[in-house]
Amino acid sequence: MSAQTCYSMIIQYCETITKLVDMGRIDIRDLLQLSAEYSGSLQVMRMLLKDPRIDPTVNGNAALLATVRFDNENVFSLLFNDSRVKLSQSQLSMALILALKTDNTSILDNLLSLEDADPNPVAITAVMTKRYDVVSRLLPDRRIHPYFFSELQYDENL
Repeated sequence: MSAQTCYSMIIQYCETITKLVDMGRIDIRDLLQLSAEYSGSLQVMRMLLKDPRIDPTVNGNAALLATVRFDNENVFSLLFNDSRVKLSQSQLSMALILALKTDNTSILDNLLSLEDADPNPVAITAVMTKRYDVVSRLLPDRRIHPYFFSELQYDENL
């Protein structure tokens, strides 16, 4: 598919969405989340984020969580770097576990770079799912609870 065809499809998608919003068929507050879930297009998300009516944090940062769930690293980065997006502790924990489950280490690393991130639930889940590569990467993290180290000494896979 050519770049021109892709661009035309994106424009058509945006025009259709605009008509649905104008008709009241889609709540504009849900538009970013829907686009993250069903389109996943970086260009569409960029256009939506320029609209002052769009709040990327609506519905508990559902758009960002959708990008983690659907393993869309490019759109995740766009939302993650948006200054308006602030994850609560529970949203951050959910995103960390989703990133582990989708096996996206880049998203996982970005989330763990946040000061508020708690790597302990990720480490526990990684052990339970035998993701020793992730456990090994998390062990140097100073936020890992010392209790975790005592439990690991019994696991010969590490």
